Amino acid sequence: MPRFSRIQQEVASELRALVASSMLPQPLAAQAMASLERAIGWDGYRLFGVDHRTLLINRLLAASDNDGWARKEWLQEVYLVDETLPYIQLPTILQSGLRGVAYQERQHESWGYPESMLERVSPEEHYRYFFESRSPVGGVLMAGFAARGRWLAALQTYRRDTGRAFTPGEVDFLRRMSSVVADALHAAFLRERALERSPADPQASGVVLLDSDGEVTYASPVAREWIDLIGRDE
Repeated sequence: MPRFSRIQQEVASELRALVASSMLPQPLAAQAMASLERAIGWDGYRLFGVDHRTLLINRLLAASDNDGWARKEWLQEVYLVDETLPYIQLPTILQSGLRGVAYQERQHESWGYPESMLERVSPEEHYRYFFESRSPVGGVLMAGFAARGRWLAALQTYRRDTGRAFTPGEVDFLRRMSSVVADALHAAFLRERALERSPADPQASGVVLLDSDGEVTYASPVAREWIDLIGRDE
């Protein structure tokens, strides 16, 4: 496994610190993206929350200031459109368990994809679609973030400079940081949920007794309410 560069080490430490932060999803997402940009670099990005059952986008967590028109165009003309290449659709990337891929001008330089996925499309068709769809000429770096076996979010970043294609090392770093970012987002979603559905008395505390196996042997009524709020499935 390749070693991290100095800047990658710094960014990895920043991302790990977010896991224990008290931030809510949107400010945390913006901070995580600011850190990742220092290590990778891009001209624009958007980070979406996704429904773990359908893998469809359900919210915008963070985006660069210049992404508005590009995001609208992508949502209208690319997202879930049947005529696109199958391996650029976010649900397909997540269904395939991919935590980091780079979609670029040349198929053989589209890093992170399994060969079995790419071989469904000819290199010529890939090249033609890349330009016909007005893809960012420097390529698109995409990632999925999963925690506790469930996909939480999906990232798209892009470059608009033909001389700055994404590298295998950048894809690898994003993949290796995927679980860290996912853990931070998971904790932030739990905080958000608890605030939205907190007990009538937000200062109320509860008592929980556990046995040696970690099983609950007693929980006061308020404690059970908190357990339900924190652990409830979406």
